[in-house]
Amino acid sequence: MDGRSTGWRGAAMLLVSLGLTGALVGTDGIAPADASRPLAVSGSGEQSVAADIVLGDGRGENFSVATSEWDRDTFWTPHNSILSVSDRGTIGESLVLTVYTKRNRHITFQALVYAPDGQRLNVGDYRNTKGSFGVPGPALQVSTTTGGCGTETGHFEILDLARNGAQTVRLWLVYERWCDGLQVGTGEVRFGYPKPKVDAWPHVAWRAYPLDVGEPIRERPFAVRVRKVAADSATVGSPQIVGADAADFRITNNRCEGSLTEAGCRIWVRFDPTGPGPRHARLKIPTSRGVNYTDLDGIAEQGTSAWTLDMDNRVDDTYDRHYDIPLTWNGLNDHDVWSEAWPDGTEDSWRLRFHHSSGAPITAGETYVSGQDDVNVGLAHGTGAIYTGDGWLRVDDFANPRS
Repeated sequence: MDGRSTGWRGAAMLLVSLGLTGALVGTDGIAPADASRPLAVSGSGEQSVAADIVLGDGRGENFSVATSEWDRDTFWTPHNSILSVSDRGTIGESLVLTVYTKRNRHITFQALVYAPDGQRLNVGDYRNTKGSFGVPGPALQVSTTTGGCGTETGHFEILDLARNGAQTVRLWLVYERWCDGLQVGTGEVRFGYPKPKVDAWPHVAWRAYPLDVGEPIRERPFAVRVRKVAADSATVGSPQIVGADAADFRITNNRCEGSLTEAGCRIWVRFDPTGPGPRHARLKIPTSRGVNYTDLDGIAEQGTSAWTLDMDNRVDDTYDRHYDIPLTWNGLNDHDVWSEAWPDGTEDSWRLRFHHSSGAPITAGETYVSGQDDVNVGLAHGTGAIYTGDGWLRVDDFANPRS
C-alpha cells in the first residue's frame, strides 16, 4: 500500500511429521522473559559516529512510538515522553532508540536495530532477525514495560530514512518480534516529519501472525491513538474502514468523538479475515484539521490449518492419546516455527515449537534430530510442557512467503 513493501506480510504453509520423547514438567513451556538483559552494541572496535539527538524535550519536535505487545498497546509522543536517537557503528550500521518518561526520566522503551554485518542501515525489509549479534544477518532487540525476551526473533522494515552526515534525522520503522517463539509484539517508530495539527498512530498497524478464515477470533483487537498536536482546537468525526479488504477489519470500540486533547483518544480495530492471503485496508479518521489514515494489514491462512496428534506412552498405554485438532494458529520465521492448537470444544491448548538455534532456515524434505543439527523441538499441553531430550522432526512441506 502507498508504495510500501508488503511482501513479508504473507501466509504460511507447514506439513511436518514429529517424533518426541521427553519428560512432563509443571510449567507452561515458555521461557520467562529476561527483562534485565542489557541492550548494547556488540562487536570489536565499534564507535559512536554521531552524538545522540533528543526529541520532545521542549523544543517543539514531533515523534510517535507505538507498540502492540501480547497484553497491551502503548503509545509515546512528546506529550508524555522524550525520544533519544543514537547512531552507532563505524558506518551507521545500527541505531539505539530510547524513550524516557518526562516526569522521572525512566526508560519505558528501547530498541536496538542492527543491519547485516558490514552494511549500513537503509530503506528496506530486513527479515529473519535475531535478538543476538554474534550471528550473521540483521538483528533486532526490544525492551518495553512488558519486559524483554529469552529468545527473540522477528524482522523490521525501514520505510523511510534520512541522515545529516552520520546522524539519522528522519526515520519510519516498523517491526515484529517473536518472544520465545510464542509471544508476538509489533511496533512503529517515526520521527523527523513536519509537525501535524492532528496525528493518528501507529501509521501502519497489523496482525503479524496468520488467522484461519472463518474461525473464532482469539486475539484481542489492536488500538490506534488520535491526538491534537498543535495548539489549535480540533474535533474528530466518526472513523470508518475503507479499501479493498475493508470487510476483513472492523471497529470494535471507538472512544474518539468530539474535541481532541493532547493526551488523545483510542479506536480499537479487530482483524477478522473473510478470505485467504494478505489483507489490506485503511482506517479513515476525519477531523476538523484534515483526514488521517492508518494502514491496516493482516494475514489469513492460505488453506485449512489442523493438527493430528498421536501420543504413545512407552510405559503405560492407558496414557496413549489420539487428537484431531481442527483449530490452530501459527507463526514462523525461516528458522523458528511454532503453532498453537485447541482440540474441538475445549480451551486447553497444545503448543509445538521447533527452531534452528544457529539461525539456518528450516528446509522441506529434511529430517532433523532434536539436540543435533542445531535444532530444538518442544511440545506443551495446557500448563504442562514436554521438553524433548531426544526426538526427530521431518518437514514434508514448507512455504513461507515472508522469505
